[in-house]
Amino acid sequence: MKRNVLPAVTDMAVNLSDGARVWAPFRELHDVVEMAVTRRVPGAVHDLEVALRKHKPDFISLLKKPPKQSVLRELVKKSTLEGIPVRGEQRRQTFSQQFITEALILSDLFDLDELAAVELLMAGDLQLPNYPGLTRGLVAVLLFYDGQRSLVAALRALAQARAGRTWTVGVSQEMQNLISSFMDELLAEGIVGTIIDLIKSMDLVKEIDRLQKDRALGPPKHRKQVTDLYQEIRQTLGDIIFCLACQKPLSKQDTMRLMAHLRQNSVLNADESLDSVSLGLLVALWYCFDVSLLQNEDSEDVISHLPVFTDQTYMKDIHAELTSSLAWTNPGLKAAAQFAWAVLLRQTSQFNIAAAGPNGGNDCFEDDERLIDLALEANLFSFLSLSVVSCSNFHSEEFYLRRLHGLVTDFIHQMPLKV
Repeated sequence: MKRNVLPAVTDMAVNLSDGARVWAPFRELHDVVEMAVTRRVPGAVHDLEVALRKHKPDFISLLKKPPKQSVLRELVKKSTLEGIPVRGEQRRQTFSQQFITEALILSDLFDLDELAAVELLMAGDLQLPNYPGLTRGLVAVLLFYDGQRSLVAALRALAQARAGRTWTVGVSQEMQNLISSFMDELLAEGIVGTIIDLIKSMDLVKEIDRLQKDRALGPPKHRKQVTDLYQEIRQTLGDIIFCLACQKPLSKQDTMRLMAHLRQNSVLNADESLDSVSLGLLVALWYCFDVSLLQNEDSEDVISHLPVFTDQTYMKDIHAELTSSLAWTNPGLKAAAQFAWAVLLRQTSQFNIAAAGPNGGNDCFEDDERLIDLALEANLFSFLSLSVVSCSNFHSEEFYLRRLHGLVTDFIHQMPLKV
């Protein structure tokens, strides 16, 4: 009787030449971005453009894994005898029963496409010489997180290189135009909301417990490597939001998403200081409310980059959120947001654009002192001292320092009677 064999089509084939699809391509992407943005290698624009076009779906669906499929599971289970089609070749690759068992464990562990799990385990096998003392399964776990780290690190580098108001990384104009256009496309696709959802979903304790339960953690060194990778991924996601907001204020929709996250989620360390991700997101919000460019020039070009003036509903909706009675999990975060918004209101009221723009005549401008009073009643400066300035990484981040310094000095200058 003739055996029914699945055809060797691309989406049901294993890749033996280019490494695991959830690891190697993202490492290569990171290398391309680093050469273009960090090393500024001549002629890197073309390679970067090709890489961005190829990986745009990966950025849009950030860290979304190819899901498990029953048909692929059956294909892998039968591969001891029938083999799995090899991509780009007219042959099949067979695997031992032990290998298949380990691959399916990886698939279940990460809720991962079974063929992707096979490739990941194969990559772990090939990388064993670089990880003495570990099994291929434990190496595969590291490679999985390393792939995620590479993808988000590439996105952070792109966000840093985007044209904007706060810094420049020294890339060519052609490179900056390419990156800025690409980042604008990702923003239009909702990348900020995607990142915020990821940050909210990432819990180190739960992740380590899950890995421990499934025996996916090795000796202490392996556990530390996994922990460091996971924390770095979460921190990098927060850094991306920070970089985006620094260069250009987020849209009203994205700013509201950021405020909603800060309202519902804030992680405090044992000493009451904010964790590094929450701190970065708070400063990102402060940069969303930064209109200091007006102090230099209130031209149409400057105004066109500030959503507070270009979006007719921005001021009304943000103001309603910050003056509502809705409680925040951490009242200090709300006070810090109210503080920055009050300073913005006072600053913008000093310029002609405040009266002439779409928000002209808005009653929000009359609420600046009331907002300051609300923030002070919530012990604003105690929060800034205990939970912000005391953060271990606050003083090492130049643009954190600059923004808080700017807020405090603007407050003293604009509202001296409140000091």
